[in-house]
Amino acid sequence: MEICIYNLADFADVMKEIKPAMLLLNIFMAKRDDFNRIDVGKKEISAALDIPERTVARWLGILAKNGLIKYKYSGSARLNPDFFYIGTEKNYNRAKEEFQKFKSDIAFK
Repeated sequence: MEICIYNLADFADVMKEIKPAMLLLNIFMAKRDDFNRIDVGKKEISAALDIPERTVARWLGILAKNGLIKYKYSGSARLNPDFFYIGTEKNYNRAKEEFQKFKSDIAFK
């Protein structure tokens, strides 16, 4: 049985702040695996969207500082499953555990 989480209520206070980075957030939501992992570097994102790497870095910072992702400069990222998740309950629990343990290079607020 699949579950679907798209929790805008708990993140409503940050939605205005993350508005500039919504394109990147939508890409992460579409490209994540069953455990909310995303493996894509800034250069790849920059090239795919035809935007400067500096913009990608700023967007990553916005999303990370507002608790929506955790990101390592190596290109590995985790999407917060309490914000968005589609999959089984078992995989959701693993995604939550991985998100909590994942060490981001960008600090939360």
